[in-house]
Amino acid sequence: MRVLASLLCVVISGCADYKFTVNERVVYTPAPLFADFDISDQALRECVQTHIQEARVTAAEQLDTLVCSHAGITDLSGLQVFSRLTRLKLSNNAIEEVNALADMTALLELYLDANDLRGIAELRDLLELRLLDVTANPRLRCDDLAPFRSRKGLELAAPQHCSQ
Repeated sequence: MRVLASLLCVVISGCADYKFTVNERVVYTPAPLFADFDISDQALRECVQTHIQEARVTAAEQLDTLVCSHAGITDLSGLQVFSRLTRLKLSNNAIEEVNALADMTALLELYLDANDLRGIAELRDLLELRLLDVTANPRLRCDDLAPFRSRKGLELAAPQHCSQ
């Protein structure tokens, strides 16, 4: 009996994306994938949609990791709906400003290397950050790094022009 129950659990979990009917009555419908977000940057939107599909995300808070490197992203507007992100990798894009990340207080790792950042002062209240990589941002204002340099438990990777 236990073997049959175990086998049934395996079969049902493998069919999580399917609607089940019995006698033409729906007895199970999977939750729809999360789609209630408005991201204007097409490259960022496509990256987010891919992660939602791969991880079968049904609510914004379920998305905890987002890797969108080398995607041609210029604008992060709308990303703030995913406020429970803990790891965000946006390396090698064309991002200039990070206002949309200011309230993402769950972030532990943030990779913004090789972009076109001018300032990151908006990120100073992300107190859970353990890693912040802003290398290869030649226009970044070095004075914006001061609050991060003095923070205990934070590994900061700064642009070369700010390392003097």
